[in-house]
Amino acid sequence: MSKIGILTDCSSGLDYAPFPHNVKLTRMGIHFGEETFFDGLNITADQFYERLQNSDVMPTTSAVTPGDIAKCLKEFEEEGYTDVLYFPLPFVLSKATENLLLIKDELNSNVKLHIYNARSTTLLLGYLANEAQKMADKGYSIEQILDRTERLRNNTVAYFVVDDLNHLVRSGRLRGVTGFIGNLMKIKPILTLSEEGAVVPHSKVRTHRRAVEEMVKIVNNEFAGAKKVAYFILHSGRPKEAQAIKEAYVDNAPNKHSFYLSTIPPILGVHVGCGLIGYGGYILDGIEEI
Repeated sequence: MSKIGILTDCSSGLDYAPFPHNVKLTRMGIHFGEETFFDGLNITADQFYERLQNSDVMPTTSAVTPGDIAKCLKEFEEEGYTDVLYFPLPFVLSKATENLLLIKDELNSNVKLHIYNARSTTLLLGYLANEAQKMADKGYSIEQILDRTERLRNNTVAYFVVDDLNHLVRSGRLRGVTGFIGNLMKIKPILTLSEEGAVVPHSKVRTHRRAVEEMVKIVNNEFAGAKKVAYFILHSGRPKEAQAIKEAYVDNAPNKHSFYLSTIPPILGVHVGCGLIGYGGYILDGIEEI
């Protein structure tokens, strides 16, 4: 009989999730010059964003390695698991993840590794991993877990506004920026995730306030016809603004099934900087409860 474990990484935001979980996480490094921190272990989101605001050093990140995955598989094997379903960063954002597909059968493990490209990140990814964990705990098969996960993933709505595009441009995480470069300080673009999970511009707005207002309007329009929605508001160093959006638009939403407010994990904060506000979630119509 199979026993299924769920694995994701610290970009999932589960370290800061407003719900309990027992999903195993891999860790990625954050480097400020010669100093290295591991997201969720020896640096918190609050500490990271304070340092980012006050440091002249632009941090970098290091990816999860095959060795990290092999170590996790060994731990799963020792606990009696036969299969592990891994929710990594979108392949389009991490070559390390894509390369893992090529060598996953060479990790010398008796546990079968399944890699699911959720094409999502932050707590939107963490939510999918946690839903998969709940299914695994109740004895669902890999095929059943993947089927429901894919239907959830196809009902994703995600938009966000960043204060400073330089972090995304410098790290190469933003696509389709023609027309933005050279005018980064004046434009506050509304960004979204492509079908592949890439960060892409949706529209251009001149001020942060107007960009957030337009983002909220876009998301609410996409949710307007839904009967059940899991709402998400995510931020990097803007808790008061995130709370204000919740109170104004989510608290009394007639289709609110659930709501999650959380911070952007530091490993992603390296690439988006301080001042991000994200709004979106999952349309749950037709998705069975677990």
